Amino acid sequence: MNSWKKKGIIGLSSLFLLLPNVALAVDEGMGAPVVPTQVTNTGVANTGVATPGVEDGTAESIQDLKIQAKAAIAADSKTGQILYAQNIDQVLPIASMTKMISCAVVLDAIQNGELDWQDKVKISAPLAKLSTEPDLSNVPLKAGASYTVADLFCATIVQSANAAIMALADRVAGSQEKFVELMKSKLKDWGITDANIVTVSGLNNKYLKDFRLKGTKENDENAMSARDMAVVAQHIVNEYKDYMDVAKEPSLTFGADTENPQMMENWNEMLPGKSCYLEGVTGLKTGTTEKAGACFAGSATQKDLSIVTVVMNTENGIENKQARFLETKRLMTSVFSSYEKKTVIKKGEAVPTIHDAEVQYGKETTVPLVAKKDVTLEVPKGQEAITVKKDQNLELIAPIEKGADAVQYTVQLKKGWGYLQQKDQPIQMAVTKTADEKANFFTLLFRKVRSWFA
Repeated sequence: MNSWKKKGIIGLSSLFLLLPNVALAVDEGMGAPVVPTQVTNTGVANTGVATPGVEDGTAESIQDLKIQAKAAIAADSKTGQILYAQNIDQVLPIASMTKMISCAVVLDAIQNGELDWQDKVKISAPLAKLSTEPDLSNVPLKAGASYTVADLFCATIVQSANAAIMALADRVAGSQEKFVELMKSKLKDWGITDANIVTVSGLNNKYLKDFRLKGTKENDENAMSARDMAVVAQHIVNEYKDYMDVAKEPSLTFGADTENPQMMENWNEMLPGKSCYLEGVTGLKTGTTEKAGACFAGSATQKDLSIVTVVMNTENGIENKQARFLETKRLMTSVFSSYEKKTVIKKGEAVPTIHDAEVQYGKETTVPLVAKKDVTLEVPKGQEAITVKKDQNLELIAPIEKGADAVQYTVQLKKGWGYLQQKDQPIQMAVTKTADEKANFFTLLFRKVRSWFA
């Protein structure tokens, strides 16, 4: 659609040319300023601490990789195949990565015709006050002023503006509480059941005061597992192009058509021109609170592989603002260098461990089986061992033709991590290699009599 872009919301103002190369800002929910860093000619931030597999120009093998974070995951964004996993099922605070869910709900409202990019949203006095809190990431909003949905949406993604997404939530659902219910419903639609969602923005409740939802505690904040956060990222990448179009922008102007345009620098330091740039990165969302630490959900494509990644509570992430991006860079670099797409079972060839199937009333009591189609996986170089698991036998009653569906099965890497969700696991089919005619009456009678004495 890109309606927000066509309306001129994205246009970079001439003010951008006057900005210094390094901007100082407060991170999301945290009061510490970003420390200026030198950027090497490889696009890596010089933080004074060597980062294995990034600053030395090498890529670590996926088998040896240990991400310096409480949880980390990488997955093929198209198939859901997990390419790296580290503590991916522990439910942890997600901070402003929450805004991916919130933005999906907003985009659904636009898609359904309930909201338009150029609709104006009036800002209440309490939200205006929240938007100027020095410890929170925001674009300052003026009480009584109105801003377009497009401006507030872009501010939510690029600047991680808390008041902006809260204003959109009120516009879409009528209240923060009702919008949170929409978020929960969206997660349920995506098959996510472990989420604890109490805020629209991902802020800790202690910052929200009167905006805090009834029945929630003062120190509550949103939490999910890295696995399910990757599921959210996968849906964003595959289904929400407008989100992706905004997320890939290194900077945008808020209120470009107003008297007071404001330049917004994207918190994502892996985008072009940023301190931790990596080729192919397209998003997605940062997140920081005291409880969550420094988090980042990323997306990237190199060659024919598109991935989503999540790192949660990166070690020293509060002190070192580049840590989450450097760890994500290690993860992405390792995945892209370690994996290659391979056909692990070829169409028309035998399927390991599934050699034949029984046929009722056939001339032959069993028929050999072969793969119905190629089975391809992302495979780490040098590790091609697979595990084949029979899922279901289909009933075969003679006469049957060559190529008849016979056995459903699944395939995984023997040393792999499976898929993000059970539904992502492809169901493969083994088919009959030969035809089998129906046996004559005397053959069937003989088999029946023989079975009595078996």
